[in-house]
Amino acid sequence: MRRSSTRPFLRKSVVYYLGAKLDASQMTPAYKALDGTNYPTLYGATSFGDDFAESFASYVHTQVLKRPWSIRILKDGQADYTYRTCWDDPRCVEKRDILEALLR
Repeated sequence: MRRSSTRPFLRKSVVYYLGAKLDASQMTPAYKALDGTNYPTLYGATSFGDDFAESFASYVHTQVLKRPWSIRILKDGQADYTYRTCWDDPRCVEKRDILEALLR
């Protein structure tokens, strides 16, 4: 699955199990930049294996099971940014085609 990016999204700072490296103030810029890639989740950006697993899980959850999914980032109690699944966006068409073929 090919990755694309129009801008960096602090990928090296994305760590989930060894302690946070991404400061809270960097969350909105990171998710906005993620919108320029074909990663369906920020966790998927951490490695190739996680990209596939997150793509598969996200696709099944939102497209096959029709379940809602989004990430809301709050700042001072107000919504600062909402990141939604990419499966209906042109940026994820190639991955969507692969997953649809696998699930036939």
